[in-house]
Amino acid sequence: MYVISQIVNPSSTATLRLFPGITGATIKAFCSTPIRGVVLEAFGAGNAPQRPEVIQALKDACDRGVVIVAISQCTKGSVSDAYETSRSLLQVGVIPGSDMTPEVSTALISNDRILSFC
Repeated sequence: MYVISQIVNPSSTATLRLFPGITGATIKAFCSTPIRGVVLEAFGAGNAPQRPEVIQALKDACDRGVVIVAISQCTKGSVSDAYETSRSLLQVGVIPGSDMTPEVSTALISNDRILSFC
């Protein structure tokens, strides 16, 4: 179940599509002020590169209050904790977007609704 947990200005939201060579520095720069909400397009069931700098950059952003919702880049399927690489995102504060499409998650964030997973 999703609930509204925080209000975010629509102009401070963005979508970040992960790719194999993404660096922690790229994520850190992307999630810097004024960004407050991010739709994170992850691999498959919510997987991300497991390099420590990448995971730390996501954790730092979450710790600063940036709300990050992970969705899948795949056209079918959903984000889950089925794999260790997806669990690492949840452990640092990334919210699983289940089977939301990029359009739905962006619209929800852009309309001042940040979702949390209950």
